[in-house]
Amino acid sequence: MYQENTSLAHNLSGLLRESTSDDWALIEAIDTLASTHGDDVYDEFFYVLIRKRFGAETAVMHWKSIIPLISSVIAPPYVHKGFLPTVLHYMQREAVILSNPRFFEADYFDNIQRSSITDGLTGLYNQTFFKITLTKMIQQARRHEMSPFAIVLLDLDHFKQYNDACGHLAGDHALKQVASIIQQSIRESDIAVRYGGEEFAILLPQATRIYAANVAEPIRQAIEAALFVGQEHLPSRNLTISGGIAEYPLDAVDAEALIQIADDELYKAKSRRNCIYPAGEERRNGFRSPVRSLVEFAEPVDKNFRPGMTYDINEYGMSLGCDVSFMVGSEVTLRFYRPFWNGDVLLSGTVRQVRKSGELNYIGIEFNRNELESDTDLSIFCHTHYRK
Repeated sequence: MYQENTSLAHNLSGLLRESTSDDWALIEAIDTLASTHGDDVYDEFFYVLIRKRFGAETAVMHWKSIIPLISSVIAPPYVHKGFLPTVLHYMQREAVILSNPRFFEADYFDNIQRSSITDGLTGLYNQTFFKITLTKMIQQARRHEMSPFAIVLLDLDHFKQYNDACGHLAGDHALKQVASIIQQSIRESDIAVRYGGEEFAILLPQATRIYAANVAEPIRQAIEAALFVGQEHLPSRNLTISGGIAEYPLDAVDAEALIQIADDELYKAKSRRNCIYPAGEERRNGFRSPVRSLVEFAEPVDKNFRPGMTYDINEYGMSLGCDVSFMVGSEVTLRFYRPFWNGDVLLSGTVRQVRKSGELNYIGIEFNRNELESDTDLSIFCHTHYRK
């Protein structure tokens, strides 16, 4: 039996090493091998690939689950090279057997690295895999009420100028250097992504927005301190990075909206450069206090204000209870007035979260604080002035 398994392992290793152009041929070859040697072939295949044994029956079940999954995980142009990436996806995301792709042996991980789910330059995952994984995490979170998670979008500052001044080879080297810094700064369960061009993303399971800020800020500092060839040609004489953060479900409850909010925060950060939005310390010091008080609200195009009740509030945002539902990302106008508040202020905000309970909607709103005219306006949100 030992000699037979050794022979199977040798045959399977050979098939995996030779599979460079068409994974369907690899699948057919393994099925043919199984028709001769039995279902133990599938168990041996998983052992050769990821050093895990399941037994023949369970291995066949995994095999039959993976094959139909290829076309839904891998984009059509790359389906012929989608088998090994789909094995990785299935083991990590569907069966939850692997927590880290580095369990794959190096020879086979090289094949995955050249596949459609990773970026060929940096070795990080690509945007397609990021969006698929994000969507699946949200689906799982809705079904199982999982803990919050966060995403970070990062963008190198003035990278076009760096490329123009130093050349694309230096630019490619800088991108690989940044990818390495990001990869070394995150947990094994986190997913680092080259989102496109000079943009990167990080998916942080079981993480709040504050935790994400505490991950992103050291990355920003490390990149600011790193030595990049030719960076002295930049106006700032330093290659830096900016980032935006969003948290599920606090900021949004679907993938597109969550990415948009992180992108909005990144846009704010890019206006200053070399910073992360929202900053961890700013959010930590801005926890909302529970306050019940009357506030009026309306859509920006609507002149008819309706009454609502605040549930918690600080100078950055509030939770509003009302009988109207809003779309995440939509704008709302708010009116605070005496005697319910210590001042009269008209302010707009952006809807970041919507939750329904019975006939009441709970709306999480982030204030557009640039509309506040003075510290006097801001003082109506300070907890010492709340009317409870």
